[in-house]
This record gives sequence, structure tokens and C-alpha cells, in this order.
Amino acid sequence: MTLPLRTGLDSQQSWDIFKAWLLAEFDHIAQIPNAQNAKGAWATDTAYNINDYVVSSGATYACMLSHTSGVFATDMAEGKWALFDNTALRADLAAEGGANRVGAQIIGDGITDKSAVLFAANALGHPISIKGVMVIGTATTITVPIMDTIEQIFSTSAQVTINNGLPVRPEWFGSAAGNIRLAVNALPATGGTILLRNTRYPPSYNTGTAAMVANGSGTAGLDYHAKPNVTFLGAGMPTVNAEMTGMIDGSGTIINGPFGCYAAGMKTFNFGVDSGSTVCTALYAGVAQNGFAHSQINKAAPSYVGGQIIDNILGLCQSSSALVHAVLLEAMDGFTVGYIKGVYGTHGVVIKSKNGTARVLEGFNNDSNCVIIKSEDYANCSGVIVDTAIGDTSLDACVRIQAATALLECVKVGKVKTNNGAIGLVYDGADISSDVSVGSLSTYGCAKGVRRVNQTRACRIVRAQINNATIESYEDVSGIVTFPFSFGSLEILNCAAGIVTAGKVVIDNYLSTGTTGYDFSYSTVGARIVVGMVGRVSPGQPGITSVNPVLTNGWASYGAGTSSFGVTLERGGLAFKGFLNSSSGSLFNLTTQMRPSQTISLPIHGFHSVNGMVISMLEIATNGDVGIVSPTRADTWWNIDGAFIPSSFY
Repeated sequence: MTLPLRTGLDSQQSWDIFKAWLLAEFDHIAQIPNAQNAKGAWATDTAYNINDYVVSSGATYACMLSHTSGVFATDMAEGKWALFDNTALRADLAAEGGANRVGAQIIGDGITDKSAVLFAANALGHPISIKGVMVIGTATTITVPIMDTIEQIFSTSAQVTINNGLPVRPEWFGSAAGNIRLAVNALPATGGTILLRNTRYPPSYNTGTAAMVANGSGTAGLDYHAKPNVTFLGAGMPTVNAEMTGMIDGSGTIINGPFGCYAAGMKTFNFGVDSGSTVCTALYAGVAQNGFAHSQINKAAPSYVGGQIIDNILGLCQSSSALVHAVLLEAMDGFTVGYIKGVYGTHGVVIKSKNGTARVLEGFNNDSNCVIIKSEDYANCSGVIVDTAIGDTSLDACVRIQAATALLECVKVGKVKTNNGAIGLVYDGADISSDVSVGSLSTYGCAKGVRRVNQTRACRIVRAQINNATIESYEDVSGIVTFPFSFGSLEILNCAAGIVTAGKVVIDNYLSTGTTGYDFSYSTVGARIVVGMVGRVSPGQPGITSVNPVLTNGWASYGAGTSSFGVTLERGGLAFKGFLNSSSGSLFNLTTQMRPSQTISLPIHGFHSVNGMVISMLEIATNGDVGIVSPTRADTWWNIDGAFIPSSFY
């Protein structure tokens, strides 16, 4: 015996439903039957069991003794049947102020058309209790509460609209594939709520086979729920099993995939879409399926719709290499996303929508991208704020920000967290606007921490921490100087190398700890690295840059505890250091990446054995030659510490 508890009802609605429940539970000492107990019209020479219900001469009777029927009147006289009568209970409820508030009880037999009976019961204006399966052959609208149940109460062909402001359950339309579709169809055109239990549901479309016939899209195998303002309310996000072949029954609401929706005002909460290998093998002959998708899947250029709210949704695909999406959020304009997770599939979570916010986007074990924020000509992305993007385990990018075939603009990602991928974060595409930014980046165990490819615009990461990786920046030479890749704060931990660049990288504050190779390395002619403050905790390691110039023409560091020769990137420019012994001719030649755009002269001082302090100029030519303007004397030692070229000159 279960109380019909509902939330969101006023006191009068609760009173009405409770009294209707009393009728259903206590009208007779016998247990009220479910669908299989309703036997329809009484017939002779038929085996009946206790709690079977029949109709005879317009009245309903309950079987009190198991028997094979003979003559109804005789069987009745022998106590085999009892009239199903609720007169006494109605009188009791009326005495407590409940007169005229108890609605009708309808018993369906799965055969007889109950359209007229349902219409009349609804006209009473009070809750309806339905037992058995009703056939509704004429379009009928229910505006009063229905006694809550998880049994089937409507045939799959029932022409019923439930417009009472209360949730509708898929179970009311049976347990076969498509019961969620039927529940949605039963909602009015203005929408409503589909209530989902902590259980596993069949595919939400018409059939669970590979030959799926689609109502929404008109294309076999490509379907979606298209009624606006529908809320799918699950009982909780489920858990994926350890083998990652499916979701664990009983851990939350599970819908066998795929699950598609595309409509304004669509809201989805607290469930998982299982398109794992177990489901795909059983239902789709092993063919991989998408997980959760908000998309007009069959359209080459879907129209944008808005008002979506999506939270606590999990999508699972067949494998990491399956060419499908675990979660696809496409063609939304004005949306709110809470927490979304995509497991397996070539992409974990894909967002190609505009003017919305997302709290957490998380992808796991994906072949291409765990999370991708992408703009294409048919579904561009702009005006999106993501609090946290998490990518874990990818053969390519854990998180990718991509302008594929259209401008990606005004996208802000607060935090990017990546782990165990080929690359942590990738900026990809010529049309990534300069107003696309990442607040903080944390990578661990990725071969490359961050990579920039095919870009012709500036981009910036406010704070980055790269662990066990390197940073790469590749782009066309023509875009090197004009469009920098900049960091506010960059921390490199235990990496083989720091930055390898073919472009221009600007770093305000740089800290390297445990780097086994060079912190900065140029991969092409014309590349630039501009660094502000530099900190390095890697004693005995190769040094700050892989292109440190070599002294020539007999010039060498003086030694004896004085400053050793070096050229470093720091304080937003190129810094020279060293106390050098006397010689003549050019000191060294700067590599292409360090050469200034015009000849520069920097004041330096020296020490002469007789005259003491002397002043001269360190001249840096555009061809990279560095020399000391006369006088140069064999008995003078020169200190170039503090000589500095601002980044604006190279």
C-alpha cells in the first residue's frame, strides 16, 4: 500500500487525491487489481481467481473465491463474487466535509473503448482513479488529477491529452520502447513535465531496433523530441560501471540511447543516456549511437531555439573511437547548463550554441576531444560563459576551443582542467576572436600542456599551471608578431621543456620548477618570446633558452665570481648579463628570434687597469651582431649587466 504523495500541490488538490486513494485502497477487503486483474465482461465457463474483477449488468464485481464460472446468479449466491461498492466510504468522506470531492474510478480491460466514460469522469471535476488499461479511441482531454501509479493505464494508441498541470509518467503507456515519446505526445501543445523514476527506460522513440522509425525528424534513425516547453525530470544522474560498457541499474534514471531533443524551453534534469556497448549490441546490432543531443539532428543548418535548462546529464557511448557524441549541445540561443558529462565517443561534450552559461562541462576517455567549444558555419558559437571545462584522457585534445568554419567570439572559460591527454588545451582556428579567453589552465600528465594552431588573432590565458608537459605555439609566420599568445602567470612544473614556439608568446610572470630542458625554445625563424618576471628552480639544468648566443673573437666571461655571460628573456624584453674580459671585434651574434627591428645602442661601463671606470655603448645591429663602440682596449673589462632591449624593438 503506497500513499499517493506528490509535491507542488495545494491543500485542496492534496485532499482530493488522498480521498480518491482511500476509495481505491479500501473500497473492498480484496486487494485492488492491476491491469491483469481486470477481466472485462463476465463470461460463463471461465476460470477466475481471487481479486479478479468483472463487469456484469453494468456493475463491477470482485472475485472472492477461485472458481470456474457457471451461472452468474448462482456463483454470486455461493459467495464467489462481491459487489465492488464504495457507497459507505463516500458517505464517511461526505460526513467529514468531503462530499462531491471524490471522483470516479475507471477500470479498463485493454479492449473496450472508455472514451465516453473518461469524458464523463473528467466532467465531475475531481481526481480519477484508473485501474487496468484504458482504450481511448476518441480524442479526450483530462483536466483533473489522475491517481499516481507506475502501472500502465492507457493503451499505446490512446488518444488522450493530459492537461491537468501535473507530471505524466511514461509507465502509464506501458514499458515498451517509445513510452517516453507517448508520454510527451499526451502533454498539451503548451508542454508539461515527464516524471522519470530511478529505473531503466527503453529507447524513448518508437522502437529500439536499428530500423527506428522517427516521428520527430522524419528520418530513420535520427529522431528527437520536438514539443516545446517540456521538462524531463529524472531521479538522479546514474553511474557508469567499471568496465564502461553501460550504466548501473538502480544508480539513477537511465534511458537507453540515443536521446535527442530540440525545442524552445526544453528542460532536462537528472538522468543518463546509455548508448554503451551493451545497449548498442542488444538494440542496434553493434552500431554506435549518440548519447544525449540537443540538436536538429537531420538538418544541415538547424535553426536556433532558446530557453533550454540542462543539468546533471550523463551521456555514454560505445567506445572512445566511436564516431559519435556522448553529449551534443547545438543550436541553442539563450540557455543554462549546470553539470554535463560525456563518456566515450570521438567527442565527450560538444557545445555549438550561443548566448548561454554552463557551470561544468566534463569529458572522459574520448578519441578526439573531451570537451570542445566549437563554431561552424551552420552552428556558430558566441556569447558563451563556461565556469569549468574538464577533460580527462584523450588521444588528442582534452579541451579544444575551435573556430572551425565560422568566427568564435565572446567566449569566456573560467577554469580549464586537463589530465592524461596528448594535449591539455588547444586553441584552434584562424577566426578565434581576441575576446575569447581562459581564466586559468591546469594540466597534468599531458604530453603537451597547451597548443595554439592556425590562429591569426591574439588570445590570452590569465593563469596557467603546466605539469609534466610542454607548451607549443604553432601558427603561420605572417601572424607571428602581430597576434601574440599571452599568459598572465605561467608556472611550469617538472617538464621536459617549457615553451616551444613558432609564433609570438608574451608572459607577464614565468616560474619554472624542475624543468629538465630549456624553458624557451624557438622552432622557426621569426618567432618571439617576451617574458616579464622570470623565476627558475632548476639548478644545474640547461638554462633559460635553447638559443643562447655564443661569445666569439676571444671574448669570454672574466670569472672569479663575477657575472657570467648570458642573454635572457625577462622583464618584457631581452636582457644581457656578464662581466667580460677584454678583446676586440663583435662579441656575439643574436639568433633571428632575438634581433631588433632597428639598430640599438645601450650604455655600458667598463674598468680600465689605469684609468678606472670607462663608459661606452653596446651596439646591437639588425643582423644580430653585438659589439662595443670604441674605445676597446686590451686592458679593459666590460660589464654588460643591465643592458636591456624592450620587446617593442624586436
